[in-house]
Amino acid sequence: MKPDLRDYAIRDLGCTACSLFGQSRVPCEKHHLNEGDQPGRKRRGEAYTVGLCQWHHVGRCHCTGAIKNCPRCYVTYGPSWRHHKREFIQTFGDGDALLAFQNERIEKWHRGTKPWAA
Repeated sequence: MKPDLRDYAIRDLGCTACSLFGQSRVPCEKHHLNEGDQPGRKRRGEAYTVGLCQWHHVGRCHCTGAIKNCPRCYVTYGPSWRHHKREFIQTFGDGDALLAFQNERIEKWHRGTKPWAA
């Protein structure tokens, strides 16, 4: 799949972590997976991207827009990578698990099904 189409699919499907937590179609941005799931390490490439909302990606509260640990967002959307990395991985899986789920959703999207309704 071409990178532009992948980017479109990711944004159309919404946050991968939110989907796993039972929230559908939450707006997201593209998150590049890094080697070893470590910030600052080399990006693995455009094929290694998942959609994450601001809460899951950088810890920005959906309620106020501030980067803070928000109990309401935690209950509604699950743990944030920034504020609860260990719990995030326990709940949603590591980068490779998120990527596998994202790729499955994209494949269903590409075939014209509704993966968010599954």
